[in-house]
Formats: sequence, structure tokens, C-alpha cells
Amino acid sequence: ERKTIYLCLAHMSDEGFEQKYVKEAFDTNWVVPMGPNVNAFEEDLRKFVTGNVESAVYQDSRWPEATAAATQAFDQSVVLVAGGTDKGLDFDFLAQSLAKKELHHYRPYEIYLLSGTGTDKLTALLDQLSVKYVGPFDSLQMLLGIMKTNMMEPNHDKVYGPFFEKNYIPVVFSPGATSFGMFTNEFDRGNKFKDLVRSIF
Repeated sequence: ERKTIYLCLAHMSDEGFEQKYVKEAFDTNWVVPMGPNVNAFEEDLRKFVTGNVESAVYQDSRWPEATAAATQAFDQSVVLVAGGTDKGLDFDFLAQSLAKKELHHYRPYEIYLLSGTGTDKLTALLDQLSVKYVGPFDSLQMLLGIMKTNMMEPNHDKVYGPFFEKNYIPVVFSPGATSFGMFTNEFDRGNKFKDLVRSIF
């Protein structure tokens, strides 16, 4: 059954803020669907949703190949949260991608791992390739708590670069495995990740 979603009617505030902002847009020649007000709105929305950490939740990331792709989705290095329960998957491609040192290929700043049988297979490969990681952790809350502590370290610029304080680093939660030991399903996993990011950061 299709339901109708009613939008609120447009209205002007009693204070006349709208006229002020329209005049400002004309005065500053920002009569286009972009500009400082739009940028400010997007930034305020991002901070409201995620606090001080920019995050992307890949809900359908039960495959190692999807996790490898997620690390390249931002045109910059990311902080990766991965790991979980094995379901007969091959983690070699993911491990090779995380170890790759090539031009235009972004290696994660850091890799944080949740515990699980899939993680055990992945860490064995990462150890062979001399790829560093943090964990594994038995809970997402503990993992994010350690991540925040590391990001607040005085020498964080050695890990994240000198512009960390002025820029936001994408934190990508792309497990590349199932997580039925910790979460009901991938949607529960994504929702809990967003809730914990809001509360911890």
C-alpha cells in the first residue's frame, strides 16, 4: 500500500529572517543553488549526525572485495573498521589491497579490527604482508573508544598528517564479513555504529 507523505507548507518567519538571507544572497551574487549558506548547512548537518568524525557506513559490506573498494571511495586515505565472522570467504584480495603501495592507491591511515573467525584469517594474511592493525576488539564500543584516544594523542600528525586538526578524516565501517556474534544483522550493525560514533565522539 502506497502512503502519502505530506510536506509542511512554506511560510515566512515573524522575524523576517528569510528576506534578510535572500537580500544577502543577491548582494553577494550567490544566486545559485550553492554557496556559503549551503556549505554551512551541510557542515552543520554532518556535525549533528557524526560529531567530529566524518563517517561512512557501508551497510552491504559483508564481502572483502567491498571493503577493499570502500577504502578507495574518498580519494584520500581513511581509517578502516573491519572484521567479523567468516563465512567461507577469501580475504587474500582485501589483504593485498590493504598492503598495496602504488601511486593513486590509498592505504588506510589505520586499520581497526573487530574480533571473529574472519578476522583471524585476515590478520594471518596481514601479518605475512607486514600490515599493521589495531585489535581485534570484542566490542565496537571498545574499538571506537581506543580510536578516539589515538586520534587525540599529541603525535597524531605522524599517523594522520599535519592537517588533521583542520580536516575531517573519513572513518569507514566496512567489515567485509558477517557479524552475527555481535549484531543481529548488517542494519543493526550500521545503526549501532552511528549511535556509538555520536556518543563517543
